[in-house]
Formats: sequence, C-alpha cells, structure tokens
Amino acid sequence: MEFSFSPRSWDPSGLPEHPAPGPALGLHVRGRFDAIFDIVDCALTTPEVNALVAFVRDEARSRGIAGYHGRDLTGVLRHLLVRSSRGSGEWLVALIVHHEVPGLREIAELARERFPQIAGFLLWINAGLATVARAEEEILLYGRDRIVERVCDLEFELSASSFFQTNSAAAEGLLTTIREMARPARTLLDLYCGVGTLGLGLAGSCERLIGIESIPSAVADAGRNAKRNGIHHATFETASVEGWIPRAREIRPEVVICDPPRAGMHPKALAGLASVSPPTIIYVSCNPATLARDLCDLAADGYVAERMRILDLFPHTPHVETVVLLTRGQ
Repeated sequence: MEFSFSPRSWDPSGLPEHPAPGPALGLHVRGRFDAIFDIVDCALTTPEVNALVAFVRDEARSRGIAGYHGRDLTGVLRHLLVRSSRGSGEWLVALIVHHEVPGLREIAELARERFPQIAGFLLWINAGLATVARAEEEILLYGRDRIVERVCDLEFELSASSFFQTNSAAAEGLLTTIREMARPARTLLDLYCGVGTLGLGLAGSCERLIGIESIPSAVADAGRNAKRNGIHHATFETASVEGWIPRAREIRPEVVICDPPRAGMHPKALAGLASVSPPTIIYVSCNPATLARDLCDLAADGYVAERMRILDLFPHTPHVETVVLLTRGQ
C-alpha cells in the first residue's frame, strides 16, 4: 500500500487559524490531488501497517522534516510504500523523498527496532515533478531489496516496485479462475505479463510460455520467478505489446492471456491480436469500461465470450477484477 505526505493535513473546515501539524501522512481526499488526510485506522491494511504509518509520521514531525509541496516545490517527504508478504509475514518498506536530509536514515533504523517484520528498508530519491511513488535513485538502507510471496503453488520474488496483485489471498482466486478457463496449448502467450504471475500459473498446461512486458525490471523479476519455480520452458521479453504483437503471427499461440492496464489494450495491440487469431483468449481487466470497449472490438473480429467471472479484490471499494474467456466463433 502506498501512502502520501503533504506539508499539512487536510482540514475539512478550511480554517487557517487552526493549522494541523505537519507533515501529514495518509491518503488523498477523494477527488483532490492536493489534499492529504492523516491515516489513523485504515481498514484496507493491517493494524501493524497503521502503526508503522503513525510511527514514521511522528518521527518526521519530531525531527522537523517537511512534507513535499508539489506547487511550491519545497519540502522533502513524498511517499511511504509498504509491501507485505502474506506467506512469510515480511515487509519491504520504501521511503520516497525529494532529496536526502539528515534524520531519514535514523528513522529507518528506529523502524527496524520497532518493527522486526521489516526485511528491507529502501530510500528512494525522486526529484521529478510528477507525484508518483517511483525512484530515480534507490538506496538500500538495510536488509534485502525483495521479499517472497506465495500464490497457490508458486513463489514470487517481489521488489518494492514490482507490479503484483496487492491482495494476495484474492490473487489465488484470480489465478484459480484463470486455470479453470485455460485450455491446453503448445504455445501460450502472456501479454502485459508483469512479473509472470498469470503465465507461470498456467505453465503446466503448455509446452512453451512467452511473456511480453514493457518494464525491464518486471521482465527480470519474471525470469527469476520462472527459475525459482523450476519452470524452464518460459521466456520473457521487454517490449511494448503493440510493437511486439506482429511477431505472434509466426509463433501462432493457441492461448493468449491479456492483463492490460486500466486504459485497456492499445488499439494496435488489439488489431494485431485479432490478426493473429488465437483460438482462445483470456482477458483479465481491472476496468469494466475499457473491457467493454475491447470486447466489442474482439466480437467484431469473430470472438465469442463464453464465460465471465467478476472478483472483488478490494471489498468496500469500487474496484473489481473481471476475467473473460473468449473463443473464436465459427
């Protein structure tokens, strides 16, 4: 889970004569990119993570380390990222700052004493203008730079920046659903493969697995995860799906998994997939609107939606994950 800093906590009354102490550390006010409210007891995470958030916030306040202000380009603290493993109970923590100042490393060391489940603590330097939790420079302050999560019968090495389903328990239901829909194949193509979660989960049903992902670090993670799980017939390539998809005509995959970002599939990727014409497509979507758009295009190219399952990965939020099995119509 990713938490954000700001110079001051949002005051719903808007009264300037009662300024809240800073920095704030929590989540964005709904519909506001510039307002952060302090998290006290977030039900989306665990009590232990809530305690870490409060600890980091209190230490920053006691040391006078300011939250970053995006408009004024002042301050230091930008985000706190916490990744936890349901399987091992270990945490990976990243503190994202505009630049390094005295006191940050001391906060990390104190957190190490207070929270023994922290397997690794990273300092990410991000001097860019965009308010995203990313690293232009990564410093490992102590421990390891990755943890291991287990989903079904597979283990996955995860770095702090790896894309992975954050609800690991629900991810098992997602992978189980995809396994139920999959068909045996000589070649299985995994588009937008990330760290290989879905494709590696289907490796037992194919003779050859090819994963395509545009983020080099995710491709490296996917290769490590294949090796970790003893899967030797998988290869992963760094490329955009829309740029790579013409090569699939030579490979002729029988099954294709698509797990695109919220924007859905790039039009060139969708057109290329239709020209490849695989017998089976499993489309995984986190955005019902773009899913509907892409399914209409695939239906126009002769695909029929045989099965659909909706999974609630984040209860009490609007987010749902949808899995659709498509087959080529006669």
